[in-house]
Amino acid sequence: MPEVRAETLRLGAMDQAVRVWPDHPTDDEDKALIKRMEETDAYTEPRIRAMFRAHGIPSPALVGRAATHSAYLVIQHAINDPGLMRAALGQAKWMAARGDLPRIDYALLSDRVDCVLDHRPQQFGTQGSRNPKSHWYCPIADPNHVNDRRAALHLAPMGDEAIFGTAGKPSN
Repeated sequence: MPEVRAETLRLGAMDQAVRVWPDHPTDDEDKALIKRMEETDAYTEPRIRAMFRAHGIPSPALVGRAATHSAYLVIQHAINDPGLMRAALGQAKWMAARGDLPRIDYALLSDRVDCVLDHRPQQFGTQGSRNPKSHWYCPIADPNHVNDRRAALHLAPMGDEAIFGTAGKPSN
């Protein structure tokens, strides 16, 4: 399906192009970047939703690994379409188990649904900050066992500061 592959790669490239952030943007630059990202998402989300309805997350056998990853990226950023993100999460889990989607992609989408959509602790520690004062604060569920969950997906372990924040691991 060359047309699905081409469209998926195009949407993925658009998605990533607006997510390149300078190190220290001014407030005006930050606002302009967010506006551009929101405009791009408004364009890509309905297109990836239609593609998902027709094909699910397109498999590597259908479109190649790069296009599968591109579809995943656009879906992961589709926070204005929680139904799409949740529907894709179920498929991403079994695609990761089969080796059709990198396990890190499943972990990122799972944590994004937990943290960003449902405002609950994430499972794999892939999203946000562990600093409660941060705008991007996203705690980890059962942090003492996050590396066990990460190991089950063959993901690298996290250090205590990444898990618990700068306060470090609480003493028992």
